Amino acid sequence: MGFFRSISSALRKFDGATAQTAEARAARANRLAEISYDEILSEYAVFGTPEAVVDRLQQLREQMGFSTLSTSMNPGGRIRNERVLNPCACSPSA
Repeated sequence: MGFFRSISSALRKFDGATAQTAEARAARANRLAEISYDEILSEYAVFGTPEAVVDRLQQLREQMGFSTLSTSMNPGGRIRNERVLNPCACSPSA
């Protein structure tokens, strides 16, 4: 949730954008500030077995028409970097 809240805060910063752009950013910031965990799982998160991830990414590509992908493997920042980069190298309690 912290990841979405930080994006919301960043969108609220004034940077000299046009009124229309600022209004669109404000609407997006409000949406991200209020998003629920269940909405994140159903609308934004991609997780599961490798096959499930591939299926979900293909579904999203068909729905949105994207051709590139940007990921955050630790959006909440709560997992140590070593475990994100190599989950098998750390103990289960990490």
